[in-house]
Amino acid sequence: MTTTTRAGAVGAAAGLTQNLRADGSLPLPHSTTVFLRGKPVMEVVEGIAYRKAGRGERLRKPEGWSFHEEVIAQLQRAGTKVLVVEDLETEITYTVDWPTFLAKAFTLDRGAGPQRALPIGYWRVVHGSARDAGLRRGSLFE
Repeated sequence: MTTTTRAGAVGAAAGLTQNLRADGSLPLPHSTTVFLRGKPVMEVVEGIAYRKAGRGERLRKPEGWSFHEEVIAQLQRAGTKVLVVEDLETEITYTVDWPTFLAKAFTLDRGAGPQRALPIGYWRVVHGSARDAGLRRGSLFE
């Protein structure tokens, strides 16, 4: 639960407020949970969209990452600026800026519904987790 409260004596004197967690600790960044068929699949935190991908989720031919059109629409509404995919199988994190994804992704439907996919060559590859890459992760993944 997030509450709005005065940010200490200095904040009160200046008339400033701050969104604090219920326990009074520092504020949570704004985040949006993205759903696919009612299940949470991604989270967008301050413009960075995070996805944890399990075994078999990466496209093999061509090698790349795909997103359902339903997810893409939510990412667009959430103000996504960067996509981050953390491959749990290989422990590699892939990042790409949103405009590149939109411009270079191709459409496909291999029986799971309409999607757009971006070949691996367009992604920045970082060995390790999103945290290792210096990217903050959202509460869905904590």
